[in-house]
Amino acid sequence: MARLVDGSRLPQPLAERRADRAALLASNDRVAALSTDLVALVTLLRQAKVEQARTYRDRLETADAEIRRHLDRASALIDRR
Repeated sequence: MARLVDGSRLPQPLAERRADRAALLASNDRVAALSTDLVALVTLLRQAKVEQARTYRDRLETADAEIRRHLDRASALIDRR
């Protein structure tokens, strides 16, 4: 029994778990919006509407950082369970 308990983490307080869950849900929403923007961009590029596609430039230049933050948040939450 001592070996099982020895390496175990204590459960997080409920308020902290709820805050983590809310942050992950908000991050999911941002990634979903990013996905929608990517689909719109690809559609515009396929139609050779380059000028309209440029409106997505700023949003997509930071996409990699946004995705990394999301993955970091998700993995941290999973790691705590």
